[in-house]
Amino acid sequence: MRVLIDLQACQSPGGRIRGVGRYCLALAQAMALADRQHEVWFLLNGAMTASAAYLRDTLRGFVAPDRVVCWQSVVPTAAIDPANHLRGIVAECVREQFIEDFCADVVLTMSMVDGYGDSVVTSVRPGSSALQVAIVFDLIPLVVPDVYLANPNVATWYMRKLDHLRRCDLLLGISEFTTQEASSLLGVKPGTVVNISAAVDTAFRPLSGKVNAAAVGRKYGIVRPFVMYAGGYDPRKNLVRLIEAYASLPITLREQHQLVFVGGIGEPEHEALKDARNDHGLSPDELVFTGFVSDEELVRFYNASALYAFPSTHEGFGLPALEAMSCGAVVVGSNTTSLPEVINCDEALFDPYDVVSISMALHRGLADEGFRQRIREHGIAQAKRFSWDNSARLAWEAIEQRFAEDRKRLAEPSALSVDGSRRIALLTSGASLDALAKLSGHVDVFGDLSDHAFAHARLPLAWKKHSIHSFIGSMFDEVYIDVLNVESTASLLIAARECRAALLLRDDVCDLVAKELNHQDPMLLTAMLYGWGGYAALDRRERIDGFAGLPMAALSLGSPRWHIADPSDLAKGRGLASHIDELVSIPGVSGLATDDLSRIAAAMAENAPARFRQRALYVDISQLVLTDAGTGIQRVVRHIVAELLGAVPEGFRVEPVYIHAGDVFRYARSYVGRRFHHGATLPGDSPVDFRQGDIFLGLDLAAHLVPAHKSTFVRMRSLGVRVTFVVYDMLPLFRPDCFDPPGLPTFRAWYEAIAEVADGIVAISRTVANEFKRWLPQAAPPRVTPLRLGWFHLGADLAKGVTAPADPSALPSGLDSQPTLLMVGTVEPRKGHAQALAAVEELWSRGVKVNLVLVGKAGWHVEKLVSVLRHHPQLGKRLFWMEKAGDNELVAMYHAASALLAASEGEGFGLPLIEAAQYGLPIIARDLPVFREVAGEHAFYFSGLEAVPMANALELWLGLHAQGQAPASRDMPWLTWEQSAAQLIDVVADDGWQDSWASEGNRRFLASDYRAESTTGRLARECRATTCMPGLLFGTPAFELAAGRYSIRVDGEFASGHGRAWIDVVAQEGRWRLGSDPLIPGTGVIGTHDLVLDEDIRGMQVRIMVDADAKVLFHTVEIEPVA
Repeated sequence: MRVLIDLQACQSPGGRIRGVGRYCLALAQAMALADRQHEVWFLLNGAMTASAAYLRDTLRGFVAPDRVVCWQSVVPTAAIDPANHLRGIVAECVREQFIEDFCADVVLTMSMVDGYGDSVVTSVRPGSSALQVAIVFDLIPLVVPDVYLANPNVATWYMRKLDHLRRCDLLLGISEFTTQEASSLLGVKPGTVVNISAAVDTAFRPLSGKVNAAAVGRKYGIVRPFVMYAGGYDPRKNLVRLIEAYASLPITLREQHQLVFVGGIGEPEHEALKDARNDHGLSPDELVFTGFVSDEELVRFYNASALYAFPSTHEGFGLPALEAMSCGAVVVGSNTTSLPEVINCDEALFDPYDVVSISMALHRGLADEGFRQRIREHGIAQAKRFSWDNSARLAWEAIEQRFAEDRKRLAEPSALSVDGSRRIALLTSGASLDALAKLSGHVDVFGDLSDHAFAHARLPLAWKKHSIHSFIGSMFDEVYIDVLNVESTASLLIAARECRAALLLRDDVCDLVAKELNHQDPMLLTAMLYGWGGYAALDRRERIDGFAGLPMAALSLGSPRWHIADPSDLAKGRGLASHIDELVSIPGVSGLATDDLSRIAAAMAENAPARFRQRALYVDISQLVLTDAGTGIQRVVRHIVAELLGAVPEGFRVEPVYIHAGDVFRYARSYVGRRFHHGATLPGDSPVDFRQGDIFLGLDLAAHLVPAHKSTFVRMRSLGVRVTFVVYDMLPLFRPDCFDPPGLPTFRAWYEAIAEVADGIVAISRTVANEFKRWLPQAAPPRVTPLRLGWFHLGADLAKGVTAPADPSALPSGLDSQPTLLMVGTVEPRKGHAQALAAVEELWSRGVKVNLVLVGKAGWHVEKLVSVLRHHPQLGKRLFWMEKAGDNELVAMYHAASALLAASEGEGFGLPLIEAAQYGLPIIARDLPVFREVAGEHAFYFSGLEAVPMANALELWLGLHAQGQAPASRDMPWLTWEQSAAQLIDVVADDGWQDSWASEGNRRFLASDYRAESTTGRLARECRATTCMPGLLFGTPAFELAAGRYSIRVDGEFASGHGRAWIDVVAQEGRWRLGSDPLIPGTGVIGTHDLVLDEDIRGMQVRIMVDADAKVLFHTVEIEPVA
């Protein structure tokens, strides 16, 4: 069976935490994992973007990503607003159309009674071709209408939902009580409702070790053993009687306990229960409201409770009672509705309408130790009788049995009736019209009257023949084009290019049609080729045999308003009544505002099958379309885009795209046309039609756009688009001292946004990928799935002038033949120019003969260095600065220099090393991981940040060079841009990811964290150094930690015999001190602290404190959970 499971119940606000949503997701998982040999799909509401993206990530753990589909709704539809009524009816129709087109055998709507306060849309179309199944959770509003259906709007909405439940072929009840109640109250046929029961997550279990009340609830004011309630707060939960019953307990027993209500609560309910507390003489500390707690906290509450009481008067199942029993809690509950079958122990039940009965159960549950032991042991055993695997098995058995019974009905097609009043046009060449004669009713036939075949074609009596030149598409309700591989078909397509039409394909290839279109209408042919095969297919126009083998289906892509129809379907009436016609027939739709009609049209377009046959690889070039600098990242983007368009990955079409502030992503067809396809008139830069299975590659660096459009990327992921970004370096985060401060917030927001919304990050080197992974525990992005990590290497062109002789006249005047060190790149702080100058000055003072040549303009934050360079006494003698060097000067220097000096303190890749290797120029490089990655054994490496160590290294290299023993760069491997693009595709499109990251509860904070607090010290490169002032050297931003054991480690350097420094672990802005330990002199790990938390902590901080004499160089602090 092809089974479609609607999971909108998990998409409503709070759907992940409410009982119905948790039930639906758990059952869906169990059904998907059951080995029933069925084709299982999941359906999400694409208009609820954030929840759809979240559920896609959640479902990825047990279902293939392509088995999750989204339908696009028309929002808002919440029934709470009467203004949404018509829109809701339209949305139901749109969903039903999507389901019918999906051709499912079975549709399982997890929760039909949803959508009053949100945009969930559920319904059952009369006569649906699929077996319609839904879950019944309860019918409480029908049983207690005066409480739940007093509002006429609610009552009308609820009764409509019950009508849709009655239309279902099969209903699944969550308990035997609910099954019987549904059979009785809905009036459905016997056997239509089947009990599949329920279960709870395996996280609800007895915890090892004793969990005491204070450890769990101190922050909520819980200091004594407690009676617990967890669940909803509506009237049927009977909490006022529970408060009254608790208040009637002996005062001595109450003094030893507290009553605790766990879970989120609305303000009206909160006030009402506080009034009840006051009315019955309880003090504020006797009744505690915790508010919302996490699942982990809830499990600890169940484990720590002295007694769990569930006084509800009406339940569909009673999941909280089962959760509590699964955790080993002593559970007492009502003797009504479904609770007896869940608790299954008469002595643990009470009459929920009798305060005395409730009070007696509470008293016994707190004071009778024998009773407590029996109920606890029974509860654990009883809970094991329920499992999601069993519920899934029962659901599948019921569905399979009903499907087998109804197979005959489902196999019969429901043909659409033909409306004889509809105006139908057929455009044809006249050849072999027999297959088209199945079109019933009056048909206007258009063709070339001068063509013998058409002029003499015999037509059915109700058909009338016209010249193709008189065809006006807007006059007809339906237009069909008879498409054969003959030249005359071209004129038919041209005539219908502006109207909605169905193409009846009656040949396999269209080479003759394409050739004729190339003469008559090249623009239409371009649209067809582009639609069929992307930009790569446009090259067919230039080849003599370019149209050979071109499939007939390519013609349908000439217009977005065309689709393919099978001639054999005409007799069945398919295609005659369109989805649009059905929607227009809904009373009131034709009078909707333009905005609503536009939203309906957009939803239908997105729900329609994808126009293009290939998956799309969308390459973001947002910055490149605005300005093409030709250098830096722009240079990379230019090369990669060209290579991808020239060598399209198999199964994909490459689509450069862009986005401007406040807009949507658009196809960059204008840019591609200008650069690669001169003379071709491509479709305009229309909004991108993202589809499931597509890939988005953030190749360009649009740091200011991604955070502002984060919702756009969330929506992409909700649609099943894989979102990836290229990261060029981590310097704005690790070396903020090297950047203009006003620009840093933009970069920080970009890194944080991509860490949250991306499926994968691909870096331009292994080093950058490792740095990104090192930073992630600091950012702690909220994620459901692991973030995939990969890397590729940039390509390079063969440098200009490599094989040509150098031009001596291009060298700087005064440059002699002594060894010359060349530095290439903008003069900026991290490039190491100041250290290099100081090092050669040291060499000159030693009498070492060496020149230093700088090629590159002045950058930012180097005003002092620029002044030194321009007024240096050796300028033009042994120091040369070529600020405005062109290609000739640079080529000449590469030929004349003795070595490239790569002194940069931080890089993402290192293209200058590759250029040097192409010239055979030896390389002297700082010992950076990325330089090792690029140059390997083909470079000489130095360390240190001071002048003398660098001078020593340079002097050593000069000696090796003089002896011919310095490392040679000539054989250093490097990639062409074609190879670079292939590496990138291997990662992004072929799933060649090399690493991944998922939060394991650890946190890491780097010295460069911009959110850190400090009252002393300074940021020096990637460290924070003391400055002889006492105070806070580094304080982490506030963060949360769950209860558990942790190890805190501080990395850095601490000089022995110099003052005192220590770790402080605090919460609540320092008001709560959790622990402290001194730092230990040394290098590496200079401090540790073992931390034990009995409860979840918010507002946690780790602080590094120093006194005035301490000499500390702080690097990182890491917090790791201890098993």
